[in-house]
This record gives sequence, C-alpha cells and structure tokens, in this order.
Amino acid sequence: MRKGSLYAWWDKYRLQSIVFVTGAAILVIEITATRILSPFYGNTIYTVSSVISVILAALSVGYWKGGIRADAKPTFQEFYNVIFKGGISLFVLYVLSLTILPIASGLFSIRTGPLIWSMVLFFMPGYLLGMLSPFAIKLGHEFRPHMGLGTMSGNIFFWSTAGSILGSLLAGFVLIPSIGISAILYGTTTLIVLLGGCGLVSTTTGARRRDAIFFLLLLLIAITATFIIARNADLDPRIRYMKDGVYEKLTVLDSIYAGRPARFFLQDRSGSGAIFLDGKDLTFDYTKYYALYRFTNPELARALVIGGGIYTIPKAIHGERANAQIDVVEIEPELESIAKEYFDLTETTSIRTHTMDGRRFLRESKDRYDLIFSDVYFSLYSIPTHFTTREFFQNAKEHLAPKGIFMANIIGSGATSDESLLFSELRTMKDVFPYVYVFAAESPASTQVQNFIVVGMADQLMPGIEERIRTSTDPFLASLNSHIFPIAGRSLEQYDILTDDFAPVDHLVTRFIADQNDQHAEESIPQRGRFTQFEGANAMTDIRTIVALGSREIGSEGNNALGNLLLKRMQDLHIDAARDSWVHVTDDNRPIPLSNIIARYNPEAKKRIILGTHYDSISRAYRDKKDPNAYMPGANNSASGVALLLEAARTLSLDHASSTLGIDFVFFDGEEGATALGGGDPNWTPLGSTHFAAMYPALYLAGKPDHAVLFDMVCDEDLGIAKEAYSYNAAKEEQSRFWDIGGALAPLVFDHSVKHKIGDDHLPLIAAGIPSFLVIDFDYEPWFNTTNDTPSHCSANSLTLVGETLMHYLASYQ
Repeated sequence: MRKGSLYAWWDKYRLQSIVFVTGAAILVIEITATRILSPFYGNTIYTVSSVISVILAALSVGYWKGGIRADAKPTFQEFYNVIFKGGISLFVLYVLSLTILPIASGLFSIRTGPLIWSMVLFFMPGYLLGMLSPFAIKLGHEFRPHMGLGTMSGNIFFWSTAGSILGSLLAGFVLIPSIGISAILYGTTTLIVLLGGCGLVSTTTGARRRDAIFFLLLLLIAITATFIIARNADLDPRIRYMKDGVYEKLTVLDSIYAGRPARFFLQDRSGSGAIFLDGKDLTFDYTKYYALYRFTNPELARALVIGGGIYTIPKAIHGERANAQIDVVEIEPELESIAKEYFDLTETTSIRTHTMDGRRFLRESKDRYDLIFSDVYFSLYSIPTHFTTREFFQNAKEHLAPKGIFMANIIGSGATSDESLLFSELRTMKDVFPYVYVFAAESPASTQVQNFIVVGMADQLMPGIEERIRTSTDPFLASLNSHIFPIAGRSLEQYDILTDDFAPVDHLVTRFIADQNDQHAEESIPQRGRFTQFEGANAMTDIRTIVALGSREIGSEGNNALGNLLLKRMQDLHIDAARDSWVHVTDDNRPIPLSNIIARYNPEAKKRIILGTHYDSISRAYRDKKDPNAYMPGANNSASGVALLLEAARTLSLDHASSTLGIDFVFFDGEEGATALGGGDPNWTPLGSTHFAAMYPALYLAGKPDHAVLFDMVCDEDLGIAKEAYSYNAAKEEQSRFWDIGGALAPLVFDHSVKHKIGDDHLPLIAAGIPSFLVIDFDYEPWFNTTNDTPSHCSANSLTLVGETLMHYLASYQ
C-alpha cells in the first residue's frame, strides 16, 4: 500500500479502528480484573458480579458524559486527549494493583471488598474509554454528514463491540495463559497511551506538541520501569516456578514446614500441596485419609482422583497398589508437568491425567472405581460450586464399584449456626449416600476452619469402624478415632440440600466468616489476604522438638542447642538473624554467658514491632509436690512462646504481599533469672530483656520500635487469657486491639478483665519507654513449673487461636 493510500485508508477508517482497539482494551481489562482481585477475595460470585457491575456502570456514565463532551468540543484533539487520559488511568490501575491492593485488601470482607476495589481500580478506565463511542459517532457525523446518523452509530458500535469480542477471547484463550496478568496490564496500558499520545502529537503544533511528546515519553518510561520492577519483585530466592495458569497464578517455592525443609505449591495465595524434601512421608494429614480404602477394599484396582494438585494422593496410591489404574482429572493444564518437575511424580502408565472438568469426566466416563477422591477445594474462598451439589455426589456414586467408596476433602467449620456450608454439604451427601462418615483433620471440637474428610458409601462397608481403627496396625489409621466428627443423632434438616439449581456456596462462606463465634466477627477481624494460615499443629511439633532437647536453663547444652536451632530456622526462612551475646556478672561475681536471638523480618521497614518470648527454662520443677528437684520439661512455660513465634515467622515468610511493617523476633535468654528459678527466686530479674532494653537504641537508629508484644505460656488445653495489669498501663490501646481481635475469634478465651500483675520480659521494655504488653495464660494449675509441664497438656487448637489472633493483629497494622 502506497503512502497516500495508507493515509486515505486511515482517514476513512480511523474512528472504526480506534473504537475497535479501545473496545478490545476494555474487555481485556474486564476479564483480567477477576484475576487481579481473586488472590485477595477468591473466585467468588461477589468478585465476578462486582467487576461486571462496575465496568457496566463506568461505561454507562462514560457514554453519557462522552456525548456531552463531544457536543461541546467535537475535535480529534479532544478525542485523543480522552484516550490519553484513559491510558493514564490504566497506569494508575497497574500501580495500585501492585502496591496498595496487596496491603489494603484486608480492610474489607470478601463480600464488600471486590465491589470497593472494583470501583477504585476499574471505574475510571471504563468511564474514560466508554466516552469514546459517542465521541466517535459525533466526529464521524461531523466529518461525513452524508452518512446518516443511524448508519454512523451502527458502524461505530459494530466495530467497538467486535473489538470487545476479540479482547474477551484474547484475554481468556491467549493472553492470561501465555504472558500473565502483569504483562497484560503493561501491554494494554502502553497501547492505549501510545494511541492517545500519538494522536495528540499529530493534532497539536508548536510548544503544545513538544509538551505532548515529552509527557508521552516520560509516561512510557514510567510504565516500562513499573513493569520491570514488578517482574523483578517476584525473584524470591525460594521460588522455583511462577506462572499465570489458565485459572490461577501457579507458584512453587521452598520453605520450612514442621521444622523440616519442604516444597509448597500455591494457587494464587492459597497453599494447594507440599512435600518434604528430606523424606517421602506425606506433609498434610488430610492427604493420608485415602488409606481408608484398606478397610473396604484392600485389593483396590481402580481409583479416580478429581483435582490432581501436585499428585500427592495418586502417588501415594500408586506406591501401595503399583498395578492399580489411577485416573486423575485436573482442569489446570500445567499441573501434571509441574508435579513431574518439582514434586517427584514419575512417568508411569498406571497414572493417567485427563485435563478437563471433573463433572464432565464423570458424565462421559463409563468406568467404575474402588475409590473416588474429590480434592478440588484449595481454599475457603475458592470453592467450585458444582462440586458441592447433590447431582455431583449422585454422579460419583454411580461410578463406584461394588465395594467402592467416595471421599471428599471439604473445607469448613464444625461451628453450629443457622446456616453452615459444612452441614449443608453433609446433608446433601446423606441425601445421596446411605452411609456417611466424617473425619476432622484437626479436631472435632474445633470451631475453626479446617479440612473435613467425608466418606460416602452405597453399602455399609465399614461396620464397627471405631474398633477397626483402634486395632489397625497403621499408626495414622489407628489415630483416627479421635478425629471422628459425630453426625449420628445430629439433626441436619434445617440446612439446605445443595443442588445445581440452588447452591449458595459464596453466601454460606461469607456468613461463616461474618458469624464465626460472634455476629460481628468480620468487622472485628482484619482479613489478612494471605494464602496461608497459622498452623497450630506445626507449633505443637516444635514444642515436642524443643522439649526433646532437655533442660534449656541458662548455660546448658540444651539452651545452646535451642539457640542454634532458632538461628537456623530463621535463616532457612530468609529472615536476617543473629546472636547478641554478652556475659552477665551476678552480685557474687559469677559470670553467666547469655545470648539473645534477634531476627528481623522486612529489615528496611521504618515502622517496627517487636515480637518477643524467652527460650530458657527453669532449672528444676520447684513446684512439684513429689520431686521439686526434678527436671522441668517447660512445654508451656518456655517452649510454647518459642514455637508460636517460629510458626508466625514461617507464616509471614510465605506472604509475598508487599509490607510497610517491620517485625523483630526477639528470643530472650535468661528470663528465668540468674538462678534459673523464675518466680521461685525472690530476687528474680529477667536478664535477656534487661540487656536488650539497655542496648536497643543501637539497633533502632531510625527511632525506637512502635511497641512490643510478648508471649509466654500460650498452649494450655484449657486456654484462658486475661489482660495483664502492667501491660494495661503501658500499652492499653495496643493491648485492647489484640484482645478485640482475639475475642472475635474466641470470645471464651480472651478475657477483657485486668487480673494479674506478672513479672516477665515486658517489664524492662516498658521501663525503657517501649510500650509493651504480655499475652499469657497464667492459670496453668496444677502443671505450672512441675514435671507435668509436658506437651501432653498443650493444644494445637490453643496455639492456632493465639497465632491467628497475632497474624490478624499484624495485618491490622499493614
């Protein structure tokens, strides 16, 4: 095409081409919008409807204002000016999605958050780009009056809609699976900025043209720099793989779990699987329940796993039944290759992968299975509704062999309420399967979110299940009686049966979050927007590890070994950690070598909070009535605070969201005093925290820490935590915030009354001018400082309650 012909073509089809491109851009952003919000609010109906509603509202207002602007100033310069502003609004969207959204998403619930953030992020681009169609109609009619207004309107709307169709298809079928969200935003923003900027340059002269060129180049540099910074921000040394999949962002990273090196698989921000790197045992307990097939059909020949993840369950079945045929249905195309490269899935003809939806597979398959395991919920906020309904369970039942069992991993809570996702699913399953058993992965008594394994059978294949479990030679199966969630005799009639026609899953999830233990919990608890929860089970494992070191009194081998363990654990999490060692000289000139362990998370942050505990233990069980000189294990009084902070550090280290808050983990030595007797010494003084209080200005050159939170004795089975008096006077506001959050999670645990004046590590910090409060369950009778302060009197649920309170508390400062 000759130059003159090109100019003629552009002059004739310029408006149609521009509205085609901008129409495509609008739909690319609309499709991408749900992927921007879903890591923080889940793939819920609230997210989808919020995005669609805001985009439609923005376009509606844009059409209205665009027509008014076109009548007032019908020039191509003004037309390009609107496009250029649309490009700037896309750049603002890009920056906010990278910086503010990860930090501030926790301010709003999964019901209101998507709507609020859709307004903040997507309204202005939709509004400005929506102005273009009526503007183009006006310009087209002005410059081609021979073409009727109706014809021009139809022409413009045809090409704008055609662009939208192409943009929608490109985003879903090509761009998101191929280049990812960040690259899409970068490319779309750059395209619209270039389109508007070049148009402005072409329609201006003199100084205004030079200004337009300068601003265009400056904006392009800023957009490109933002893209490069965003890409480099993902270069965490622990990350082995990261890519936007068809449905979620897929991440593989190495970290620590239960004190062991582990590799995690994440879908968006939700943990979806993990393996230990130093062994073949299964990482998460819920994955071990597949072994229940041994009670019904130990000669299993065919199994179906819906939701492959990292193929944990298919691998485990194959390891036991090498000749069994295992079909895996997984809708995310990348997962099989990820499992092979990073999670030890070996090539075998016994495991066949079907990349399709599980419901569709069941409809099309004619095979019957000895075991069907459904594992498609990877977080509470991403529950595929069509796997919760009666029709799904019925279809699964129809594919069971004569001795087959169906198992589903369900996320929920055993808390009783007028509406419950778990109980609705149980009623739905009982409507299909005559025999249903339920196991709680953590504890049947817990009201917190946990995994439930629901087993459905067409015939009674597990009579006397309790006795068979008790006599099992498999250690895991033998432990399951304590995990049976009782449903016999429980009335489920008040709960809805979920069907393809009516399954209000998102509503039930939202109600659960809002109503957990307290009708106003959702307002009281800052939503964290993190992909991992505090795991009390991990902290319990750490308590056992610490107690196994023996006495940790000052100067002992166990004390030194624990100090080394703390350093290694923090360094393994890529958290800067170091010893602060010194020698304390007693009044009788006896030297005592001591070391505080200080680990700094987000060390560049100016605002800092201290999380502290002591890691030494008392030298003997002086309150034990039988043997006051015996070794005191110190599971609660010593190990619990350490375990809590170790698990908090792991939880924080898995959070890739940007943060403005710095956290200093301080493990104090010598809290039990120079005689290592704590309260048993009338001249008690905490040594490590006193030393820290004297030297902290050298550590905080930019200003003292905002405040400190100290933890001690937080794992009691019968947990009850009242406000401590010295803390109340020194840090009333911070203490009340912590108790408000804890009270929303567990109102019977967090007592708002002020009860005790307790000597602990917070006192030297308060004396040094650092507002500090102590979190402690001081009522630990009859085990306190006796030989019975053992892990058997500690509870993973108690640790989870305190740990989740801490994580929400920290999120409230982001």
